[in-house]
Amino acid sequence: MGLRETMNNNPAAVTGGAVVVLLLALGFAAIRGGLFSGGGRNIGTAQIIYYDVANKQIKLVPTKMGEPYPNSPLDGSPETYQATVFACGECPEGNVVDGLTLADLEAKGMYIGWLQKRDPGTEADPSFNPSVMYRAFKGGSWVSGSDSRWYTTEDKIQRQCPGGAYAMPCYAPLIK
Repeated sequence: MGLRETMNNNPAAVTGGAVVVLLLALGFAAIRGGLFSGGGRNIGTAQIIYYDVANKQIKLVPTKMGEPYPNSPLDGSPETYQATVFACGECPEGNVVDGLTLADLEAKGMYIGWLQKRDPGTEADPSFNPSVMYRAFKGGSWVSGSDSRWYTTEDKIQRQCPGGAYAMPCYAPLIK
């Protein structure tokens, strides 16, 4: 008797075998995808770009993803804010902005677009925090990210590249 005849004569065994194969495949996918180990939330330490107004220098500050972080993490400096750095063209890879001054940044074809601050103790991901306040780096008043005035300012800031092209936001790399 061949395999085909055996499978035709034993549909329960074939169904059971198919269920076992399906469960093994789903289990493998769940383990590889990190379902049982925290998944994407357990990706390591993020680095946040800060600008120290007093020292006129950029610093990368490590923070665990999702954990609270301070507004002024650099030696208690009262005017240290999270900064968004832009580049006309591709952003360089690695920790290339840490310790740079504004002149160094400009020499690399990059600039600080805006500063932002939050209430202490809020999450590291700005998309979950409605209390983020923004200010154009070159001055202006602090406004909420949901304020319509901010959308106009944000667009102007991002169009500082030659020909009015949009600049690319550059993010600090993760620490594994």
